[in-house]
Amino acid sequence: VGEARGGASRWCYADPTIALVCIFRVVLASRAAACESLMQLLMACPRNLNLAAFHRALGQVDGVVSLHDHHAWQIGADRMCTAHIVIADADAYSPVLRECTRIARQDHLFDKVTFQVEIVGAFDTSQEKLRLSSTTCRDAKE
Repeated sequence: VGEARGGASRWCYADPTIALVCIFRVVLASRAAACESLMQLLMACPRNLNLAAFHRALGQVDGVVSLHDHHAWQIGADRMCTAHIVIADADAYSPVLRECTRIARQDHLFDKVTFQVEIVGAFDTSQEKLRLSSTTCRDAKE
């Protein structure tokens, strides 16, 4: 390769150049793993889950008046969800819970499901407000 004008060999540029190429390849190769790790740490909504469609499906179950505090996340390979389901008739408790669980497990492929069934008028939902400061999360949305 020869010598540069100052008498130094041009080979002195080869080592840092090869090191930069190696670093670039390692970063590219590990990008997917780093993104997946970040999603796990953030307990983000599982990929390929349409949360709005899942929410609609639960809301259309016979006997369901409404639902709130609906959450979905993934840890490792396990997909999990929770929701508060409001019903009007206490006798509909078991069939509603069974159908909501079926929808979550079979239609949306959740591994672990937790539903809290609430009966209209039997529970004061104002006690559930998350307080982070002088305002509540519910107040901030309205």
